[in-house]
Formats: sequence, C-alpha cells, structure tokens
Amino acid sequence: MRIFLLGLMTILSAVCPADALPSTFRGYAEINEIIKARVMQPCDFELGQYLGEAEPEAQVGGLTSLLGAFRRDHDLNPTFSNGHPNSLTLVLWSVLLGRLSDDLGGFCEPRVTSHAGIVLSEGYRQALMPICSAPRSRPPGLVALKAYWDVIMGFDAPDDEFHAWMDFAQKDFGRDPTAREAVSRMTLAAWLSPYFLLRN
Repeated sequence: MRIFLLGLMTILSAVCPADALPSTFRGYAEINEIIKARVMQPCDFELGQYLGEAEPEAQVGGLTSLLGAFRRDHDLNPTFSNGHPNSLTLVLWSVLLGRLSDDLGGFCEPRVTSHAGIVLSEGYRQALMPICSAPRSRPPGLVALKAYWDVIMGFDAPDDEFHAWMDFAQKDFGRDPTAREAVSRMTLAAWLSPYFLLRN
C-alpha cells in the first residue's frame, strides 16, 4: 500500500507542472512491449491477462483501453485516448504491474524456469539472481541493484531516480521475509516511476 500511495503522489504531481503541457501515459501496448523486450524471451505474453484480457491491443470498452490506446475514428486517423493519468488509471497500472512483479519474484524460488506464461530473458535472469540470493540480513549492494535497475528501466530515468529507488530497495529489503517478496516490491516501485509510465 505504501508503494502504491507513493506512486500515486509522484505520478499525479508529474502530470501538470505549471510550465508544461500535461504528461500522458505511454499507453498499454507500448508498456507491454517494453516489459517483454526487457524481461522476457520472445513470447505472446500480455499484461492484460491480469485483468482478464489477453488481446495484443487494448480493446474498446475493455479495462486496458483505459490505460492509453490508439483508436481510429471514422476518418481512419489514429488518435490516442485515455492517456491522462488519474487515480483510476494508476490503480489499474498498480494491479497489472504488481501482479507481474509478484510473478517475477516467483523466479527466486528454486527450480522455477517458467511461471504464468513467462520465460525470462537471459539478461534479466542474470540481473535477478544476485538479488534473489542476497542474504536476508544484508541488502544487495550498488552493483547488483544497478544491474537490475538497468535491465528493468533501461535509460528511462536519470541517476537521481535510481539512487532514490536504491535507497528504498535497501531499506525495504530486510522487511520482507522472502526474496520473492523483496523482488516484487522493488520491481513494482521502479515501474510505478513516472519516468517509466509517462511519456517524457
């Protein structure tokens, strides 16, 4: 709940700065493809499955269409709709990304090679394993956390965002009884960043 509220305040505060046009979400399809490219081997995974929708495009009237989607009007010109952040869309993103983060944390369990239709990319697996194997009494260090951040966030965020996330991840690490839960929380915290969800 603390991560969700922090994400809500951060994203909504980034939506309408006084000297800029309102920010918009990247949209469901773009976020889905970014996550697949960074975390998974090529597959048919759809974030929408966590909302009961597994279509590759956000469907008109479906919940994923509320997360930003291109639609064609009668003149066939594509328009981007439902891209402006609000409390409902952040709840939906939190559900989608939270459930995916939980499933990714499941790969910390021994002998798990596939989970929820996900097969990890080798790059993500190499970044994940040092986090999973860190002693519960000692949080992962700078090198391990930076490697994980670089895989899941790419170049979307500045260094000060990484350092804020690292501070959270290290302080939070010992509070979770399992590596699975720690990975889930730190992954969700990164993905709720406006640098990840919003168009910069």
